[in-house]
Amino acid sequence: VLFFVGRLEERKGVATVIEAVREHNARAVTSWQLVIAGQGSQRRRLEALAAHDDQIVFVGPVNDETKRAWLRRADALIAPSTRGESFGLVLLEGMASEALVVASDIEGYRDAAGGHATLFHPASASSLEGAIASALAVRNDADVAAARKYAERWSMTKLMDDYDERYDV
Repeated sequence: VLFFVGRLEERKGVATVIEAVREHNARAVTSWQLVIAGQGSQRRRLEALAAHDDQIVFVGPVNDETKRAWLRRADALIAPSTRGESFGLVLLEGMASEALVVASDIEGYRDAAGGHATLFHPASASSLEGAIASALAVRNDADVAAARKYAERWSMTKLMDDYDERYDV
């Protein structure tokens, strides 16, 4: 199960992940299911691109509880944005939920990933498909634990503790 969460707009790259999943499923023995959570101006276009594929599910907007449940269930969080991400908070959420993270190799995501995500060339369905396959093939508990520990450094509790310590509040 692959999971995307975000606005359904062109720069978020959802079309790229739909193409990658459809290409993979057309020739692979084991298919991938893609769950897309979110709403936006591109939804109808993206649903048409998915062509009623039963392995691609649009669940619409989700609350935090539902998002966290999908992140825990998913094998991988896919973050395919093509540009305009100042910091990839969603990557950290995926890592904290023990999902593999596959993300576009763009500045905001590269910085947030801290070496704990599989990166791919933005807007390239073939690069994304390869990155997903690679991430799923090499998944191991030690890497997942390291990513979770890395993500915990960015938790609000940890940031507030650091703030208190630094400024002796």
